[in-house]
Amino acid sequence: MNNLLIKIICVFLVLLAFAEYNSVTATRIADETVAKAEAEAAAVQTGAGDSAGSAGGGYKDGTYVGSAQGYGGTVSVEVTIEGGSITNIEAIAHGGEDAAYWDMCSGVIPQLIETQGAQADTVSGATFSSTGIINATIDALSQAL
Repeated sequence: MNNLLIKIICVFLVLLAFAEYNSVTATRIADETVAKAEAEAAAVQTGAGDSAGSAGGGYKDGTYVGSAQGYGGTVSVEVTIEGGSITNIEAIAHGGEDAAYWDMCSGVIPQLIETQGAQADTVSGATFSSTGIINATIDALSQAL
């Protein structure tokens, strides 16, 4: 009986260690994803700033579509550039996103328009969804440079 109890405890401890490892790994992947998005945003912002000497904000006028991975799947946005500046960003596809998280994270769109680039804070509680919007905007803006 003691032998069985010791084996059960050992199995439980192994499972607990595995669960903790997965938790740490998931957190690290999330942090790396956010850091990558911030680096890409800075690169797009720098690229836009370098060409800002032209009329407007430095982007080519037009409507550009960008896509990126959100929490529930692919997020696509349509970015409108007029006079070299971002005038509108509209989410055109986000089918896999949970409605509650989407409502929270869509607040990054006005920040993106205000900063005229990909500089926006992710929304706590909807980090992956808001990162999807930011990265989709980066994708669209890369076409407008």
